Amino acid sequence: MGLGWGLGKPLDKGFKFVFNLGLAIGAPKATLSGTGTALSTSQAQADIAAQQQKINDDASKLIGLPVIKIGVGYVF
Repeated sequence: MGLGWGLGKPLDKGFKFVFNLGLAIGAPKATLSGTGTALSTSQAQADIAAQQQKINDDASKLIGLPVIKIGVGYVF
């Protein structure tokens, strides 16, 4: 769902400006991973899994994520 604004007709020559503001609806989900010798220990893997769970728990409270798009174009 979003709301947008644009300046300039699509086929007119010159610069075009676009601004969109919206909400991406859905359940956000994070996946964390790490590589390297320091992250290969069982404690590091447990910490990564715990942090991933915390992020996903916090993100599950959201109904969506805000989205802002700004664009500039030129038609020759």
